[in-house]
Amino acid sequence: MKHHLDELGDCARRNDLTRAHYVDMDFQIALFEASGLNRIPAILETLTKQAFMHFAVMGARYAFSPQIILDQNTEFFEAIDAGDLGAATMSWQTKMDVGLNYLAQHISAMNAINEGRGSNRG
Repeated sequence: MKHHLDELGDCARRNDLTRAHYVDMDFQIALFEASGLNRIPAILETLTKQAFMHFAVMGARYAFSPQIILDQNTEFFEAIDAGDLGAATMSWQTKMDVGLNYLAQHISAMNAINEGRGSNRG
């Protein structure tokens, strides 16, 4: 997992959005594989790929900040490394909430654009 954090740091320095999102997925998969929660990695990978596909279909660019990803994952890793499961859980929840809000904002924006064009008829 530390290797993934180092790679995310490189992505943040270069502002490599695309690579950062894939490294983030790899970090999360490695984390859950190490935890023994064997079903979670496949779920995470599927959800991440669906999010990427959703953005492509919407015509939007998935541009979540590599620095934020690095900060979130570092906080999460440090909490786990310190054995603070409460902090790790809160950190993970925050990461998921921020990601969900990011996605929801894009969906709302795309809906507003489509409604303006008259192409979102219910």
